[in-house]
Amino acid sequence: MWRISERTGWLAFMSALIAPLGSGCFADEIDLSAKSFIATVDLLDPSQFDADAKSCQQAMAAVVDCATIGEDPSSASKEGGQYRIWSSVKFNVECDGDEVASWSAGPLETAFGSEFKIFSTSGDVSRPLAFAPQTGPAGEVTFSYRVRGRPNSAAIQAMALVKPRTCTYIWHEVNGTISCGAGKPAVTAKISGSQFPSRRLWVDGSVRAEQSQGPFKDLWVCDPSDPMSVK
Repeated sequence: MWRISERTGWLAFMSALIAPLGSGCFADEIDLSAKSFIATVDLLDPSQFDADAKSCQQAMAAVVDCATIGEDPSSASKEGGQYRIWSSVKFNVECDGDEVASWSAGPLETAFGSEFKIFSTSGDVSRPLAFAPQTGPAGEVTFSYRVRGRPNSAAIQAMALVKPRTCTYIWHEVNGTISCGAGKPAVTAKISGSQFPSRRLWVDGSVRAEQSQGPFKDLWVCDPSDPMSVK
């Protein structure tokens, strides 16, 4: 019969309850977030612009610089701002030794940044969050999703006047893996996307991947397989 009137008794009692679960099992919540953002465009760098539309693209880049004020997010949170596209998902993972015993994910959350702090932008999930395999247990689980966003209609029209284009969406895609080691879950991930703008990815608040934006003129390079999206 257990004696639990003393602190050591309580510890022994709890140890006895936990022991049947096995020392290899561990469950945890892991937070993944990503941002696409526009860093300051160097207006004096001729490689940023097309030769046949340099003056107009340069003027548009100046407007974009004013609208976004050189974004460089240090925080993964939506409230931290400084993004064109923000996406986030929380994973709940249970391990059994080196095996992923089970997993689930909260809804994929998204948000799209404003311009000049008052003009709204829009976007959507162009490829929903997907897992492989879909059920466990498994040695590891891969996942992916894609989110896209675009400016307001006035900005879209202005950019078409600078130089015609079919693509109005920028985007980012996240691909990653859920795994377990010694009963502890881990998420590794990478981020890709349109050549403009920049991208950054965090796992549990720590930067794990980032890519710098290409030249401003890349906003007029459309993806042949998806003409509405910047390549």
